[in-house]
Amino acid sequence: MVIMNPYIIPGIRREPSLRHYYSIFLKSFPDAKVRKRKREIVRSRQIFMYLMWKHEVDSLTNIGKVCGGYDHSTVIHARDVIQDEIDMNYRDTVEKVELLERKFNEEKKNFCKH
Repeated sequence: MVIMNPYIIPGIRREPSLRHYYSIFLKSFPDAKVRKRKREIVRSRQIFMYLMWKHEVDSLTNIGKVCGGYDHSTVIHARDVIQDEIDMNYRDTVEKVELLERKFNEEKKNFCKH
């Protein structure tokens, strides 16, 4: 019997560490793969794309695929929007990104120990 990980993305075949990074982010962003335009879902998806880009987890094209089939230009736009908000010191965005980066780095350390 094969046990499937619900956070492994079909069609994206990468080394196990990259799949683990995707699973860390998708646990934090359950709406990242939903193709809706509600403000809170869009914001979550943009932060997800920004963090995946920042940590160089995968190509822009594959990050877009993971987020519901978007292309690389959507990932670039999301990256630019979040980076601009960080540069302008928008407190909500900065706090959310810092919190998720800490969580990601902790998970990464735990994963690398095994």
